[in-house]
Amino acid sequence: MSKSTKTTTKGKTAAKPAKSGATKTKAKAPAKAKTKPAGAQEAAPATTAAPTNVERATSDAKALAKPAKTSKAKAKPGAKPKAMSCLDAAVSVLKGNNAPMRCKDMVAVMAGKGLWSTTAPTPHATLYSAILREITHKGSKARFVKTERGHFELTSIGNA
Repeated sequence: MSKSTKTTTKGKTAAKPAKSGATKTKAKAPAKAKTKPAGAQEAAPATTAAPTNVERATSDAKALAKPAKTSKAKAKPGAKPKAMSCLDAAVSVLKGNNAPMRCKDMVAVMAGKGLWSTTAPTPHATLYSAILREITHKGSKARFVKTERGHFELTSIGNA
């Protein structure tokens, strides 16, 4: 709270702010005390007592009565095989075609044969970047080779 001095003029007391650059602030109303309704009692803190021997025996009996869960993996009769990746689908498309192909053409063939599909707005760009990533990371062991701008074909590794 800022320092202030009181001056009296003709019986009235007025507060003046100190000259140290203090600003006027409104006093906040005091917080109201919460009252309890008549007849309300304070809740006693909950205490946890140790279980008695009888309680332990019944809980142990319940645990023994339930059969243990086994984690057996059940094969679903209509389970689908794992979907083919876009690069694997591109390899299978390029195996059927002996000439270099553009990514848009490869994606059209993949969708037509049902090898690979996506909801991406530009699946050809996804395939293009995946092929370039494989060429960059695997180098001479990559399955693809870039023949000209936007055209790819299989290497001898990819044909095997």
